Amino acid sequence: YLLAQPAIGNLIADRFYPMVLPQPPTLPAVTYQRVSRSAVRDLTGVAYWVSRFQFSCWAKKYGDAKAVAQAVRQALEDYVGTMGQFRIIGSGSVNEIDLSQPDTGLYHVPVDVLVTHQGGE
Repeated sequence: YLLAQPAIGNLIADRFYPMVLPQPPTLPAVTYQRVSRSAVRDLTGVAYWVSRFQFSCWAKKYGDAKAVAQAVRQALEDYVGTMGQFRIIGSGSVNEIDLSQPDTGLYHVPVDVLVTHQGGE
């Protein structure tokens, strides 16, 4: 879904990786991971899930990292629809931090997004 968004694809092309950047990285890029998942239950069992995902936006320049973070945040803010096997009931950003990595000289802007969904057990 995210790579299909022109604002994101124009910035990172296909540089979207689970958890860690390849070495040496081509930047800007995004790494992602699910940070947590909790079930919301009703009388019949699990009604839906709330998952927290972190999208780490990496770049050599601070402005580039922020631009990627903004594009990710905007693409997921209030999204409702289908992503693969998931039916997204709602989503929205809940945290964003500006960081630098002095040992690598990279800028890192993690964006945390809560996604309420069905499916994907």
